[in-house]
Amino acid sequence: MRIAASVQSQAVFRACQLLGGPEQLAARVGVSRLLIKAILKGSLPTSHTLFLKVVDILAAADGYEAYEGSRPSRDARSARPRDPV
Repeated sequence: MRIAASVQSQAVFRACQLLGGPEQLAARVGVSRLLIKAILKGSLPTSHTLFLKVVDILAAADGYEAYEGSRPSRDARSARPRDPV
């Protein structure tokens, strides 16, 4: 699907920006820099595995916990308004 490919290549592009370039992203996710460059040019689709690694990088950059079962910190929980007694 064309839209999904566009979203995936945009995610790869953003991860490159965050990490300092295609070489840094390639090293971080364990693939060839040529593969990253081909994805950015639109010559190759993004594999599902690579896309998930890129999403983890983007989520971490935005401050989200990428693991299941994450909970708000104790400070965040205590900051919730309490029910009137």
